[in-house]
Amino acid sequence: MKALLGVLVVMGKHVLPSFRFYWSVDADFGVPRISKVMSLKRFLKIRRNLHINYNENMPERGNRDFDKLYKFFNPSRYLFVDEYMGGFKGRSSLKQYIPLKTVTHGFKVWALSCAVTGVLLAFEVYEGYTIVPKSTFTCLFACGTMQTNRKFYPKHILCKDTDLQMGEIDFAAAGEVTVCKWKDRGKKCVVIGSNMHNLRACTVVRRRKKSVEKEEIPCILCIHEYNKYMGGVNLLDLLMSCYSISWKSRKRWMKPFYFVIDSAIVNAYIIYKTTMQLSTCREKPMTHLRFRRSLADELIGSYCSRVQKGRRPNVVSDVVAEGVLSAAQRKLSNGLTLPAKSVKWY
Repeated sequence: MKALLGVLVVMGKHVLPSFRFYWSVDADFGVPRISKVMSLKRFLKIRRNLHINYNENMPERGNRDFDKLYKFFNPSRYLFVDEYMGGFKGRSSLKQYIPLKTVTHGFKVWALSCAVTGVLLAFEVYEGYTIVPKSTFTCLFACGTMQTNRKFYPKHILCKDTDLQMGEIDFAAAGEVTVCKWKDRGKKCVVIGSNMHNLRACTVVRRRKKSVEKEEIPCILCIHEYNKYMGGVNLLDLLMSCYSISWKSRKRWMKPFYFVIDSAIVNAYIIYKTTMQLSTCREKPMTHLRFRRSLADELIGSYCSRVQKGRRPNVVSDVVAEGVLSAAQRKLSNGLTLPAKSVKWY
């Protein structure tokens, strides 16, 4: 299994149109690093029989204990929650369609990551609309963008976008929740809802107006920190998309399985890189590609399932060959002519 994961890591950083090309005899496609570890037949057999849970113990559909995710899986102060799309075009009730995403069809995953480093802390596969939310994410303090067409949005209190100039702020509060509106570059304002910031806390940001040089304009702290820490999941998505081990499969649970392996590798790389930066060692950390190569070497090791090539001695074959040759010699000594295809040489 370690060798199989190592092979998948190598495939992720050496992408070919199909995984069968890695065992091709064509010099343009064949990868000896993979073909020497195991044969294509063995790779397909392990992949075909790979399971992450017992099918016999799976509750049947209609049972109160039935769970669509049965086959899948039973930091910094600033955390970020965002949606991640794992591409999948097969048939599944879990498949979602989001037209504005780069990957439009697939499994939608709510990911909780560290906003500073991008480490994935927790995730939950979206199963569809439910009356009682099953989310395991609990936040004491939260901050995020809002859409102005949502219910309970205080549009009758806040100013219109056209009434605000660049750098101007407007807000409305109800209890501990505050809705802030700030005019940045462009026609539309940035709207943030927060229960963790002080309305009087402001800072300055640099923006370019009509002049060539940038100027400092006031900005409320909640919007400034949101822009600063919003890239946690985006950083995770960027690292996972570079050398992903994911492949097409008819099994719908294989995509989340690949996602778990990819996220574990990315988390390990981020932790390694952060540790190297905090240490007193002056050595530069490995790149993402080199890290995956080293990981593949550690997983595969000296494992090889292939049989060594070469003719093995076979006593039975040797005896049969001698008998055929002796019979042919007797017929030739009697003056008989033999057809060209009657004698088989071994």
